[in-house]
Amino acid sequence: MPICQHCSKDTDDPKTTTCFNGYIEYQDKVSLPREHYSEDETERCSVCNVVPGVIHHKDCYMERCPRCGHRLTSCGCLVEK
Repeated sequence: MPICQHCSKDTDDPKTTTCFNGYIEYQDKVSLPREHYSEDETERCSVCNVVPGVIHHKDCYMERCPRCGHRLTSCGCLVEK
């Protein structure tokens, strides 16, 4: 059972619907609110199991970067340049 490192909730539990809001902290000291899983989606996230309209669990590769809009885990915004 995967446990979210940010909120400590079991992501496989159907009662777990969201992660904590929080912020993304960037190397240049900018802090932006985490992006919500699109309300236009009709099903839970296939990776972290959150419902539409809420925050993905930490390290879910479907979470979008609030700075550039690409996938947070691979966009490069969090990597020191």
